Amino acid sequence: MKKQQVKLPLLATDSIPTPGDFPIGSIESRAAARRQVQASIEGRVRTTFLCMGFGKKKEQQTKARIGPWVENPDGSLTRTVFAPLVMDEEDTLEIFGTKKNPREGQMGFYGIHH
Repeated sequence: MKKQQVKLPLLATDSIPTPGDFPIGSIESRAAARRQVQASIEGRVRTTFLCMGFGKKKEQQTKARIGPWVENPDGSLTRTVFAPLVMDEEDTLEIFGTKKNPREGQMGFYGIHH
């Protein structure tokens, strides 16, 4: 009978470049920092609280007010968005992940899970 060898698992290596892999202030360093932030957001539960059709008349043209992501004690992220009934494509893409607003013209409060 052969003696079984204890094989230690190989430690995972992070193949994604970090900002420290590049000169300070370089384009590559900034891109690596953005990628790190994006990767930290992608793996979490994210919820957008959307308020459509409420606000001051001057602000009810096409621009949404998108709040920052806030980290909750459980690690999930939430943000609040105040949007007009009709939004521009840039805001619609940021909020819904698509260029077409699925709530176009529908006033109300919505919870969107990403």
